[in-house]
Amino acid sequence: MSLLKISLTISLIGIFILLTIPYIFPVQTSTIQQIKSYPLETKVKLISKISKIQETPGLYILTLKDSNNSIQAIIFKKENLTLKEKQLIEIHGKTTSYKDQTQIQVSLIKK
Repeated sequence: MSLLKISLTISLIGIFILLTIPYIFPVQTSTIQQIKSYPLETKVKLISKISKIQETPGLYILTLKDSNNSIQAIIFKKENLTLKEKQLIEIHGKTTSYKDQTQIQVSLIKK
């Protein structure tokens, strides 16, 4: 019985550690140039202006630009977005690739 208690205690401690890691080591803000060099599935945070918004039946495609670079951000439709071109936004997501171009699959948008 004590082996079961020890196993449960260690499991709960492990779960707690896994849940607190994102708060201890938050994702740092990156530039578009940096993001394009990251491996796929890397978590990223970007602050940039929207230069173009495209809406398709299943998703929104935002083109984000900084001084010299641009990248597409993909947002799967769950609700209507109230974003505008030239709006400064902060996005969190992970790097993906489509037709050999790096994109960001967005999980969070902050206006």
